[in-house]
Amino acid sequence: MSKYRVDNVPLFIRPFYYLLAYFVATLVRLYWLIIQKSCIIKIEGIEHLNKHPGRIEAVWHYKSFLYWLSKIDAKNYVQFSHPDWYMIYAIINLRWVGSEVILGSTGNNGKEAAHKIVERIKKSKACCVTPDGPFGPYKEIKKGILHMSYQSGLPIIPIQMDCDRYFKLQFAWDKKWIPKFFSNINVRFKKPIYVKDENFDKYIKQITSALGD
Repeated sequence: MSKYRVDNVPLFIRPFYYLLAYFVATLVRLYWLIIQKSCIIKIEGIEHLNKHPGRIEAVWHYKSFLYWLSKIDAKNYVQFSHPDWYMIYAIINLRWVGSEVILGSTGNNGKEAAHKIVERIKKSKACCVTPDGPFGPYKEIKKGILHMSYQSGLPIIPIQMDCDRYFKLQFAWDKKWIPKFFSNINVRFKKPIYVKDENFDKYIKQITSALGD
């Protein structure tokens, strides 16, 4: 973890930090809007979301940008954010599209953040989790998402995604996919999975299979 978080950047550089943060966030937002206008985005399984307003969505970390860029808004969402200083652009964008953001990730007050989110999803909020994030191992599900479902009694809805035109962030640990303009993006919300006991290994297998490649 970096020495500085989004909430403890030194006072003397804070004005420059926020200027840069909003500049980068604006570029990302413009990219987001162009993706929305230029791409064909097909969504399947929307009935699962309508039936479960309080839910935990799951998508592999390498497809997380693809997922968020395919969404119009996130007005009913409460989201984790890794707290390191460079995540400020993502936090700003999530807030711009209506999501509440709670700082925390694996190894960084993750349990406390998860508890806050569980309380909110019990009140019909949604949360999207990358179960192998924020730093891997690649496609290895951590147990935090299972605890959230078990404690809240709410389902995990796996998300499968594909895109016909994208580039990879080669410097990222997971080679994250970024869709290109004029792409075809498919989003498939799969059947809900309830974690009803602490035999987590069987649920990890179910969710891994449901998330696909």
